Amino acid sequence: MSGRLKGAVMEQEYYTRAVKLSLKFITASKRRRLMAIYHAYVKAVNSYLRLLQEKGSKVKTNDLGGNNLTGRYRGVALWQAKNIWKTTKASAKTQKKKARVRGFRGTALFSENVVVHGPRQMKGGFDYAFEFTSLRKVKGKSRRKLERIVVLTKKTKVLNKWLSIPGARIRPGCGLNPRYLIVYVEIPKPAPKEVGKEIGLDCNFAALLVDSEGRFYGERFKEIMAKVLRRQQGSKGSRRARIERDHYINYVVKRLPWQHLKAVAIEDLRNIKKGKRPRQTRKFRRALSVWAVRNVRQAITLKAQENGVRLVVVAAEWTSCTCPKCGQTDKASRKDREFKCSRCGHTQHADVVGAVNISRKAFLTAGSLVSPVEESHSFSLPLETQVALQTQLTPDQVLSGGG
Repeated sequence: MSGRLKGAVMEQEYYTRAVKLSLKFITASKRRRLMAIYHAYVKAVNSYLRLLQEKGSKVKTNDLGGNNLTGRYRGVALWQAKNIWKTTKASAKTQKKKARVRGFRGTALFSENVVVHGPRQMKGGFDYAFEFTSLRKVKGKSRRKLERIVVLTKKTKVLNKWLSIPGARIRPGCGLNPRYLIVYVEIPKPAPKEVGKEIGLDCNFAALLVDSEGRFYGERFKEIMAKVLRRQQGSKGSRRARIERDHYINYVVKRLPWQHLKAVAIEDLRNIKKGKRPRQTRKFRRALSVWAVRNVRQAITLKAQENGVRLVVVAAEWTSCTCPKCGQTDKASRKDREFKCSRCGHTQHADVVGAVNISRKAFLTAGSLVSPVEESHSFSLPLETQVALQTQLTPDQVLSGGG
């Protein structure tokens, strides 16, 4: 064995899952103190966002005045603000608009600020204890040590599921918002499969997913989309319909035969909603606005990680207009859901044609082997990278509070 390999130790890679835990077990007094920390943190993030807009990236922790958060809280608040600002600028650049700061109201990320005890059986049937550092006094010169706010909570079925996997562990720290705690579970990443099928997946309106072997998944998706479109935007009914849509997406993605798959190919549809195209009607654009392509892509990515399935991303151009038999590319070959080649006359369902071409692009040509959401990491990653991974896990809660 060479000297280089002798001392080498392979680091275990992990993927991360976020789990909600209830705050209903804490007393009213503790809830007030905990929410005081949360609101002070949110105020700090918004203050840092305004400073970043004015000064650029040259903002320091001490630039925040009149806040009673400890240094560690302020440090993480600044990092989260920088991450939000970076995402906002990137989005504005893509849309060719001026970057504007949105008011942060999402999940506060606490890492070393919070000590997690558990799982173990505690008095009262509790399983976990979270110790938060209290706010420091702004007025007066008291040298009294900061108090610890202890929040007790219980395990859930979802948390038990992840912790039952050998080698799974809870990451130090947590996320906090007014309704619940978020605990992050690190799970050993399975080795990529060497045996199994390679399929392409086409994402659609009528049936949510169609694979390259001609199977349709999620045929109720069109009905659920119509329900979302009927509801008035911003109403309770609209929120319920969107939640139903998201749950249905997860349900459909779980139905894929993951145990028999080695690799899955999908289209890169990230910019499909941007801009207007001559052939797109107003009705089509309205339906496209609630399609939730990002949710489908993220659900597929997470399931691929859990099952050791390689995810391949390919360009979406011409996948539904190219004949899988003779290779002719012609927009006239596709009419609605039907495909008939203008050269050889080959006939097939248009969505199946798209899935077959996605599969061929990925596995017969050079497809991108980079997963759209990379969450695996090792023991040696710094705290800032770990917080970044947390923001990817819950982008709507962490970055924009569900906006």
